[in-house]
Amino acid sequence: MRSGAPERTKRRRPGVRFLLTVSPVPLKASASQNHVLAATTYSKSVLRAVAGQLADTYDDVDLLSFLRAGCQPVVERFLL
Repeated sequence: MRSGAPERTKRRRPGVRFLLTVSPVPLKASASQNHVLAATTYSKSVLRAVAGQLADTYDDVDLLSFLRAGCQPVVERFLL
């Protein structure tokens, strides 16, 4: 069961749909002890997994994924 902003929005606009995205922009720094590449991969993966589960669970939620577009340039810089 959902609560909070999604339910308040649905009460005001019953036909509204939600679109989730995961930012394609890689992290520039990390507050963890991990390398920024590992931190980027972890954070984007967790966000993508949660967004995907929400999209699978709720009929009014869709996922627009840009994950590969954002991570690829970072990986290529480290491999060159």
